Amino acid sequence: MSENVLFSTHPNGLAKVTLNRPKAINALSVDMLLAIKQKLTEWEQDDTIKVILITGAGSKGFCAGGDIKALYEARASDTELEKADHFFEEEYETDWLVYRFGKPMIALLDGIVMGGGIGLTYGASHRIVTERTKWAMPEMNIGFFFFVGAALFFQQGPRRDRPLPGADRIYHRSGRRDRYPRGRSLFTEQQARRQALRCC
Repeated sequence: MSENVLFSTHPNGLAKVTLNRPKAINALSVDMLLAIKQKLTEWEQDDTIKVILITGAGSKGFCAGGDIKALYEARASDTELEKADHFFEEEYETDWLVYRFGKPMIALLDGIVMGGGIGLTYGASHRIVTERTKWAMPEMNIGFFFFVGAALFFQQGPRRDRPLPGADRIYHRSGRRDRYPRGRSLFTEQQARRQALRCC
């Protein structure tokens, strides 16, 4: 398992996924995606696990998206391009697993949430945004075509040419359930668990 993503379980049936690259604002790597996909598959079959909480380490944000350095290096050779293809394959498979997951899944989207971070959590049954949430797909600025249905859900909310704050993010629900706890910029672990249980 990658040390860049941590997993834990609690006696009350709550399982937790923590993206653990705070210096890179938890940017996703292929190893992280493989580990998440493997663990979610395991937890979906485990009757002692009732609900999943996904969060990010550090104070800057949940996830800045994919590891852009690895994608930039894909221009250098066919080998690197194959690695980039593998990254996107694993990313989209993990996003699809989250979307069709058979148990409640709560994504705590505090701070920066961009690109792959949106893709990873958009399919979650519940998403919690805060006053600090900055929700964006910067890929559009370099001509990268929207993935995981973003072309649909972006047109369903307020028109903006900058990151969406948490309050506007709740327009992008598309049948999924979102929460915006006002007056609460940061969650403690205990607060996040209480909010997760209220959502379910």
